[in-house]
Amino acid sequence: MRCEIIVKGLFLSIIFLAGCRLISPTAKAQKNCIYLNMSADAILIEPKLAKLTIGVSRDEAYNRSSREEIIEALNGFVDSYANTQVKGMFLNVNYQRACYDSKVMESYWNLDDPEKEISGWPRMFWALKKKNIDAFDVCIKRCREDKIEPWISVRMNDHHYFNDPTRINRLWLDHPELRTNPPHGLFNYAKKEVRDYYKAFIAEVLEKYDVDGIELDWMRTQHLFPGGQAAEGMKLIDQFMREIREMTEAKAAERGHSINIAVRIPVTPEIGKQFGLDGVKWAKEDLIDILVLSNWFVPTDFDIPVERWKREIGPESSAIIAVGADFANGICHKEQVKQMKNDIQTMRGFAVSSYSRGADAIYIFNNFMIPYKIKQIAPDGKVTYTNDKKQAMHEIGAVSTALGKPRTHVLTYHDPDVAKTPQNPIALKSAESKDFKIHIGLKPETGSCFVNVGLESMDGFAKAEMAVIVNGVSCQLLGDMPRDPKYKYNNTKVWHVVNHVSETGARVMQFKVARSALKDGYNAISITNKGKDDQALTWLEMHLD
Repeated sequence: MRCEIIVKGLFLSIIFLAGCRLISPTAKAQKNCIYLNMSADAILIEPKLAKLTIGVSRDEAYNRSSREEIIEALNGFVDSYANTQVKGMFLNVNYQRACYDSKVMESYWNLDDPEKEISGWPRMFWALKKKNIDAFDVCIKRCREDKIEPWISVRMNDHHYFNDPTRINRLWLDHPELRTNPPHGLFNYAKKEVRDYYKAFIAEVLEKYDVDGIELDWMRTQHLFPGGQAAEGMKLIDQFMREIREMTEAKAAERGHSINIAVRIPVTPEIGKQFGLDGVKWAKEDLIDILVLSNWFVPTDFDIPVERWKREIGPESSAIIAVGADFANGICHKEQVKQMKNDIQTMRGFAVSSYSRGADAIYIFNNFMIPYKIKQIAPDGKVTYTNDKKQAMHEIGAVSTALGKPRTHVLTYHDPDVAKTPQNPIALKSAESKDFKIHIGLKPETGSCFVNVGLESMDGFAKAEMAVIVNGVSCQLLGDMPRDPKYKYNNTKVWHVVNHVSETGARVMQFKVARSALKDGYNAISITNKGKDDQALTWLEMHLD
């Protein structure tokens, strides 16, 4: 009788544990760290192949390399982030097709003649397929050896390559009735077939790969419902998230360790809700472990209101908030206005500001596109470059390591937004003043501060007179920023990404700010056009040296 009671007790304990979330200290989402999202193409672009020489494409280099050489290169790619502040690597497995042998979503090689039909970066995965190499499996195993959390990232409604049927899945091609605006648009998540399709794909990924977490990237792409249907659609996405949580918990019980869930969504609760994405509810219901707040693409959003999310979610939730950066910054969405690549100084600024607002981690999308190096231009025009990527990976994962070094805070914007995103440079008529605010986090106790203002090539820009006031204190005009003598400003180039702040406008003016004028958090900047000609701003930043 006693043995029977013990057996029954053990059986009930097993049932109880199976229904609870398995929490392994090594598998929990971590705070004060960096999470990297590596897009599928980046996973094979970043590795350093010995056979990658001048005149040889990357797919050909993979074709020429042996299986051992490729695995060594993939391991080296993961190793480059070992022993840094990088705690998790999100490996993206799909755009509109899968980069592995999938039974749910077409793989890039599911074509009549893949050798001839596959084009562009998917040819790299085709080269690995022919050598029986699964890049994700290799990287996941190496992540574990390097004590980096391996994650899989799934793009939930990707928008790329609609002009190329070899890169589009058959469900979208064959069923226009499943689109948001038939015969156009992305997948419509109001359709059960679409939700079931992605649920099956996620289940397959979790079965195939033993990971610490799975990311649902709703920012690739956030247009999930036809116009006006997001409010009703939100209920469907909420239920979808509950089902994914059930799926990961069942798989976690089988694997013997936690499988966390991350979601990438817009930067404010109301922007997310207009697409049917309610991150606050998911966090409160314990449906997610990491909430990644991110713009759709560029610019990196330097004004993500983390404190609002924390307040609305409340203290009971264990979900951590990661703020998402991308590879470049800009003042507006006009295609002829310059964007500038992130470097170690802008990433420090992004980190210091975000952590001071309550962020738990930094998340970097398109990490492989960020050079991190700084283009330096001496007053005589001499150009030199730094090489800061390794240093950045040791610094931007915590406010303590990002502070005390040169950092830059850029005026950017939300994209998407509830209002229309800015489409043009900021007009500043003659004698007009405009006010801005830039969040800098903790103000510096030492060093110098500058406001840099880029001007468009309008009438009189070369002699334009500007006055800058920060927090009520007038700033000292220092003159124009020196330029690379080889750089020629051209405002007809489309989506031109530059490497130095002096290249963001036809002219970039520098103003010195009294350090005593600075405040923690938001700093108010007033700019007055004192000249007789109307002008327009193409760039605005605060640089703390």
